[in-house]
Amino acid sequence: MATTTSESRPVPPSGIPSLEGAPTGGDISKATYTRTDRGVESQDALLEDPFQLYRFFVAHNDKPQMHILITGTHVEKRSKEKRKGDGSVSTVYSKAKVCDFKIDLDLSSFISPYGTIKTLPDPKTSNKLSLREVIEQHITEENPFKEMHMKKKVSWDYEDLTRAIVHAIRSVNYRYKIEISYPTSNNRVIVHSASPLAQFMRSAWTKTFCGLSLVGIVFYPLREYYKVVKDKNIQSEFHMTISTADFMRNSYWKIVDQVQFKNE
Repeated sequence: MATTTSESRPVPPSGIPSLEGAPTGGDISKATYTRTDRGVESQDALLEDPFQLYRFFVAHNDKPQMHILITGTHVEKRSKEKRKGDGSVSTVYSKAKVCDFKIDLDLSSFISPYGTIKTLPDPKTSNKLSLREVIEQHITEENPFKEMHMKKKVSWDYEDLTRAIVHAIRSVNYRYKIEISYPTSNNRVIVHSASPLAQFMRSAWTKTFCGLSLVGIVFYPLREYYKVVKDKNIQSEFHMTISTADFMRNSYWKIVDQVQFKNE
């Protein structure tokens, strides 16, 4: 299939996930890619065309996966005897972090399957471009290390839910440290430059060689330049289909029943 040009297939406006004549979520991009835990990555030269680049982001705009991880820990003081060379014995004291419980709740089924693609303000200038402008700017840029990221964001009232979970755990008299996180996967779509130099720098062999030889000193500035280019991002925003209050009402006993703590 011939590569489509930007003149014949214009890039849809910012914030519009699909338009008449444009690809929808059911379309399959022809660009090759690799899938990892964090999402999808491609270095296909087909994505040097603006419409094909947009099509790739839409085709892989499936919802991310998200969990709640709740852990409770406390610190124990420990001691052991150590015999010295002269035969005397001394006591050595130490502290150890002990995990009391670890609760893992899958939130993925509550994430809406539809994400809206939009642009983010430039991290350097704070200017916000349209999706068309960002894509065309990326395509025309001559930097061999250019790449474009789409991060999938799940919007929810995390602060409110975190407070509710902590309150529930405290209600059963657990008074040690509580840590709550919301790890996500399949939340990145990354398009790398297809230039031979960029592919060479990304290869596992090159990274190993740079780490083990003085040649790495020469490549280091290029690696730093490569990192700066990563700031060009777009975002796909997903929403939850359940409020934090309803989720907490449904999950209260599932959480507190797994809380374990040390009686003193």
